[in-house]
Amino acid sequence: MNTIRMFFWDQEGRVRWGYKFLTLVLILELLLPVLLLFVSGFGLAVSLPALRERGIVDAAGILAEEYRETAEEVWTICALSIQNLLLTGLCLLFGRLLLKKKPGQLGFRGGLALGAKELGLGLALGTGLLLAAALLIILFGGARIEVSGQENLSLWLLGYLVLFMLVGLGEETAFRGYAIASMAQTENPTLICCFTGLIFGLAHSANSSFSMMGFVNISLVGILLALLALKTGRLWMAIGFHIAWNFVQGCIVGFTVSGMETKSLFIMENTGSALISGGGFGAEGSILTTVVLAAALGAAVLGRKGLPHEPEKSF
Repeated sequence: MNTIRMFFWDQEGRVRWGYKFLTLVLILELLLPVLLLFVSGFGLAVSLPALRERGIVDAAGILAEEYRETAEEVWTICALSIQNLLLTGLCLLFGRLLLKKKPGQLGFRGGLALGAKELGLGLALGTGLLLAAALLIILFGGARIEVSGQENLSLWLLGYLVLFMLVGLGEETAFRGYAIASMAQTENPTLICCFTGLIFGLAHSANSSFSMMGFVNISLVGILLALLALKTGRLWMAIGFHIAWNFVQGCIVGFTVSGMETKSLFIMENTGSALISGGGFGAEGSILTTVVLAAALGAAVLGRKGLPHEPEKSF
């Protein structure tokens, strides 16, 4: 009986962290897809009459050819935005019900001024590291940058900005806030950062043009973001970093974002090997991005405060 009990609970009577972490997998792989399917289906059913009236779809609900490309991109933005809103809500709900953690204990703490400051620092850090990686890729002959000249760019960029804000919120709530809270009882920051980082990398494995370098770099980003969250005890800096990293990568510089194409101010045309340019996966697939991220991670680990010693007090 004691053996069975120890299999599920630790010596302090807490459910073992692995089972808590599995609830995040349940959210990501079961609850989120089902909810997204339901919400998307409902949205389509409600909007179909208006779309038919405007000639965007025919009586059978098939998109007219002239609207197809635009509609697919709008659908991608809307679906991913809704997905990350649902992800945020599910993690906050299950965090309260299963982990017994309030939003503040999942990283949403600190006053407005502190939150804005850390969000701004994260935005600056994400922008700086992405631009450094892009510059190295260009200097080493991996890509050539050109002005895009795309039409209606301001509206598209606004849409993608909203999307990447929600992606930053949703993924940080899940992969940093919820994941770290589920592992906090280990009191092992190295394990927390590395494990959540690797899971973050694996979570992108279904993306278009995913590669081993893409896995390495996204895992490094995940480790860095977990370290930022643990050092501050809050998610704001990690959220800011995530937003800037994606938006600047896709909508300013012109790389694909983890394999996803976006509208952009500039276009990054690959001219070198995929190892240098990142190939179809974007800057996150380049070994030069690995160098930038490794340097940033090393600086964060060796910084003034070093690794946090008591994760359970932060999350």
